[in-house]
Amino acid sequence: MFAVVDEFLVRQMHLGPEATVRYGEVTAAIAATPSIDALDLDHEMPLLNALLRDVTLKHLDETGAMISALVVSKTTGTPSSGFYDLAIDLKRLPSETSELNKLRFWITEVDRIFAFARDVATSVPAS
Repeated sequence: MFAVVDEFLVRQMHLGPEATVRYGEVTAAIAATPSIDALDLDHEMPLLNALLRDVTLKHLDETGAMISALVVSKTTGTPSSGFYDLAIDLKRLPSETSELNKLRFWITEVDRIFAFARDVATSVPAS
């Protein structure tokens, strides 16, 4: 499942701005993989959060941002509390942060992810 989520988010990152995805789209990508059963998001959110955490940690040094910022709630259009909890655990966000500052942090992370992807795309030499 890790590889599926990893490849899915990296692909989204390279699509550029407006390429955020809903949690349900991530679970659908997992479910579309042969030999992996569908995830019920209401019951499997801890598993999805763990996968997003692991993918974020894999790419954090390289990108300088949390790739899991690309995954948002269908209802709010912003990440779940698990995203902010991880940011606090990683000392990227103070534990006592207002909702407005959390929103600003998330927007900055999304911008950083897309800036990284843009920089990678422009640094690849033409064949």
